[in-house]
Amino acid sequence: MKLIDYFAILCVLVFVFSGSVQSPDRAVVVYESEGYTVPPFVQSVLRDSGIDSIVIDQDIVTGDGKTPESVAAAIAAAQENGLPAVVLLNGLKVLTVFDVPATAEQLQEAIR
Repeated sequence: MKLIDYFAILCVLVFVFSGSVQSPDRAVVVYESEGYTVPPFVQSVLRDSGIDSIVIDQDIVTGDGKTPESVAAAIAAAQENGLPAVVLLNGLKVLTVFDVPATAEQLQEAIR
């Protein structure tokens, strides 16, 4: 192979893998408020991580009775996963969903 072939392969690899790894810019903790209280460590770990976060009930609605667009995808993903759940987002795109961990250490590990 010629040098230009190696260069072409390198360009393709850079294009394919650039931007494929997105980091979360927001975390949404979704739960059902009846019979469940979010452990206090959840908010403190998320705050300390530097990721913007919000804790919401799955039935949150705006004044006109609609689910806010900013959390609609997170609520749907959490309901599919099973509540309570932590949903990591990049913009409005769901990156990952997982059950609320039992300890602060487990949550720290999960959001890395």
